[in-house]
Amino acid sequence: MKKALFIICVLVIAAGMVSCKKCRTCSYTYSINGIEESEYFVEECGGKTAVDAYEADVRRSAAVVGGTVTCTEE
Repeated sequence: MKKALFIICVLVIAAGMVSCKKCRTCSYTYSINGIEESEYFVEECGGKTAVDAYEADVRRSAAVVGGTVTCTEE
């Protein structure tokens, strides 16, 4: 009985860790004719793959204008 309870507890904990949701907010700053501009993006929440893809998209957008990216994870 104790072994079964232990296995159930381990499975519940593992399921909780797998479904962990991350949130990330990114922005980038760039300069045009000496004037600093910023682009802000809405918060992206989801699994690791989704938030990493979101950050990669922001980095690609910033690279086009030579911007500097800042991301915060919550």
